[in-house]
Amino acid sequence: MKTPSSIHSSWLQAPGLSSGAWAAFILATLALVSSSPVRIEARPGPRSYRFDGFRLGDPYAGLLARAPYNRPCDDDPVDERKRRAMVYGALPCRGQTFPEQTTVVIFLKMNPPGAPFTAQPVEALVWLHGSYFRKRSDFPVHPGDRLDLGRRKLGKATGQMALKDRRLPALTVWRFPGDVHLLAQGELIRGVAIGPMPRDPANEQWRVVLQMLRRYTPALGATP
Repeated sequence: MKTPSSIHSSWLQAPGLSSGAWAAFILATLALVSSSPVRIEARPGPRSYRFDGFRLGDPYAGLLARAPYNRPCDDDPVDERKRRAMVYGALPCRGQTFPEQTTVVIFLKMNPPGAPFTAQPVEALVWLHGSYFRKRSDFPVHPGDRLDLGRRKLGKATGQMALKDRRLPALTVWRFPGDVHLLAQGELIRGVAIGPMPRDPANEQWRVVLQMLRRYTPALGATP
């Protein structure tokens, strides 16, 4: 009669394999399982989105070489020369307008002294009003959408802050995972910002956005 230990041993051992070979097989299998990569579904980062053929991180030179990016309204160092702002207005700005009533602010990494700024990468993109990127981007939220729709698509917000300009209606910036921001006026989305942006609403980068919204962007409700 087999003892419990001998039954257990014979059940584990495959026919034709010695106990030593079977033990080696078990160890090899465990090593294979433990070394197999575990896939974790990550939320898309800002560089995963494409806008009119470019992504964050691309050199600005590629944009500057083609319309409508080849004629910016202005460019200025901002935030103590941490970044350079390239701006495009939906309304006439120094004789230039961006298509489809769209205002765009592109923030570049600041170039080192003596180096051309055109070689610097795009670090953040702000899209205000208009429809230019609506069919030229895979970003799921657009200016003019309802805020509740944007929040459903982007997930749980990680924070919010008020942008204050006495010449503009109240604006709230909603932050979401992956350096994604929605600029809301009431229950409607006024714009989106993709990429790292300051947490301080008084920072010069946000002041650039407010200036472009106030001076060179159609009012909310204007047909894109």
